[in-house]
Amino acid sequence: MLPIVFLLGFVTSLYAVNVGGGGLIIIPTLIFLGFSPHEAVATGLLGYWGLNIVGIYKFNGAKKINWKIGIIGAAIISMGSLSGSFLMIRIPVTFFEKLIGFFLIIILIILLLSREGLGIRKRELSKLKNYIGYSLFLPLGIYAAIVGAGGAILASYILVFFFGLTFLESSGTRKVTLFVNAFVLVISYGFHGIINWPVGFALFVGNAIGAYIGSSFAISKGDKYMRVLLIAMTVVSAVILVM
Repeated sequence: MLPIVFLLGFVTSLYAVNVGGGGLIIIPTLIFLGFSPHEAVATGLLGYWGLNIVGIYKFNGAKKINWKIGIIGAAIISMGSLSGSFLMIRIPVTFFEKLIGFFLIIILIILLLSREGLGIRKRELSKLKNYIGYSLFLPLGIYAAIVGAGGAILASYILVFFFGLTFLESSGTRKVTLFVNAFVLVISYGFHGIINWPVGFALFVGNAIGAYIGSSFAISKGDKYMRVLLIAMTVVSAVILVM
């Protein structure tokens, strides 16, 4: 199983390091391999560390991280995640599946509201929009803890719509926020004993290697490439979540 999981982490991180969506493949695959939905989410988060660590290194080197937004967002999303982690282990699978469908609607709405040129050039937005963006990290943390899949895509859109970041900047900044968030969740889920550590570390290594290759390519291509990739991944994510 471990070689399969390593390859899974490597392939998904080639694109997920830039636009997210890796959990939409990893979590269902782990469930197919025999894990419960809760174990799949928790174990996948451990593997996601590898992607975020390498992503932070690469995007910071390209000066595509807004550390202030990333750190403040990390503090807020972590509070939501702690609440969500306690809810997650008590939520039945049927509700778990309905919640994924609910957030599919949000992803589609965000996609339809996107404008040409959005995320290509950095914009200065009002403090009010920034505050709204920060507030959205709280429910995003709850969602990430319970569902996992698709959280990075939602985070990217929050950073573009409410903070005026480019797609590359949103990808880099998002990694700071989600790495801290994953750290908090892994501690919580480890305490509850629902992480498969060998599988998680196999994902970690695969994610790290794939993330290095994927982020290097995206940074060299620029924000227009990232916009196309993000929109495409949003559509793919919507189809996967509906099935």
